[in-house]
Amino acid sequence: MQFPLDDDAKQSFSLTCSTALQPRGHRTESWRRLKSTLRPSTFIATLLVLLLTASSLWAQRGSDKYVYRPVTILAGGYVPGLIAHPTESGLIYARTDIGSVYRWEPWNRSWRPLTDFNSPQDYNLNGPESIALDPNDPNRLYIAAGMYAYSNCCAFLVSTDRGTTFKRYPAPFEMGANFDGRAAGERLAVNPFKPNSSSWERDSMGSGVSEDHAKTWMQVSSFPVQSSTDTYGVQWVLFDPKTPSTIYVGPIPKLPCT
Repeated sequence: MQFPLDDDAKQSFSLTCSTALQPRGHRTESWRRLKSTLRPSTFIATLLVLLLTASSLWAQRGSDKYVYRPVTILAGGYVPGLIAHPTESGLIYARTDIGSVYRWEPWNRSWRPLTDFNSPQDYNLNGPESIALDPNDPNRLYIAAGMYAYSNCCAFLVSTDRGTTFKRYPAPFEMGANFDGRAAGERLAVNPFKPNSSSWERDSMGSGVSEDHAKTWMQVSSFPVQSSTDTYGVQWVLFDPKTPSTIYVGPIPKLPCT
């Protein structure tokens, strides 16, 4: 709502606001003097503006609590990986480098963030280096979480309800979701013939395996690549869905080996 005010009204409004800071007796006298100098229409318009301002300030004063909710930010970063479940149509996850994991919700055509529960102290876990899905169980989700590499930096987040809740297991090695080569492939994979078994490939470890749903890990000493001096190392791992004894692994810059 706007009120057209002439110069006299603008001056009087400024004077009226300033009188609010004066002692009570001075305010009364100033208000009487102001009222006598204003035309009736100008006085009413000034009074309405003051009433609206006061009501707005009172409403703000009564709002003691704030409610925070996620907001949609269009674009603004890398999405190095899209992982679709092999047997359930429409179940797709997106992996960013520094901004969480998202699950596609086809019923409302939106992406749901899954790691907003991390506290500021656990900000590093919002960087997913890899995602793995269980081919035999669409509800099970694995996230290798670690944006940057340092001591005790990383963890495996394991969900049995598609990312609604997670269990967290410390990783015995470093990760780097924001390192070079993050879009080369998925370093984490679930054995389709042995769902409790997962394989992990990393430059700092070579090849690792877990037999208890990513709770604990051990290094595979027979793997030909045990370490790397760069941040690339072993980039991806893939279980052959038809042959239990065949696993494909891709180290950089060497050729893929099986």
